[in-house]
Amino acid sequence: MTAVRQVRCYADPVSPYAWLALRALERLDTAGAHVTVVPVLFAGLLNAHGNLGPAEVEAKRRYLFRDVMREAARRGLPFAGPPGHPFNPLTALRMCTAVNDAAERRTLLVAFTGAAWERGDNLMDEATLVRLANDVGFDGAGRGRWRVRGADVPDRRRRRIVLGCGPGRCPALALAGQ
Repeated sequence: MTAVRQVRCYADPVSPYAWLALRALERLDTAGAHVTVVPVLFAGLLNAHGNLGPAEVEAKRRYLFRDVMREAARRGLPFAGPPGHPFNPLTALRMCTAVNDAAERRTLLVAFTGAAWERGDNLMDEATLVRLANDVGFDGAGRGRWRVRGADVPDRRRRRIVLGCGPGRCPALALAGQ
């Protein structure tokens, strides 16, 4: 009997590459992997390595958008892009981190990321986040639950694991035990 592969996908909705990766997770699920999606603050990873994000350097920003548009077209995915980029995803990430169930957390992060990159929704707008949470079965208006103290405290172990994936990569995939 083959052991089930445990895969962690570290993602931030600010990254269009995280959006593309999250849209492809079903392939890993189909292959029998158990995929856990972990929300991370991409800007924190970049800062830890002293790097700027690709959207903060104009030439890289232009390339990033052309590359992502090409890949979205190749996969037949709709692409709109957020109203501004880079944007501050912190509230969306806190909402995801406050969800204890891994499958529900994945659903919410996928919904936020898709809304930004497929429909152009503004993830810095709290009303938009509440609507999106409601759309996937959460009580988005129960905002008090999204402000869980633990969601504001970085998980140092998770940060060490993600930092080990390279100089500010998002998304980052990690196999259990590696």
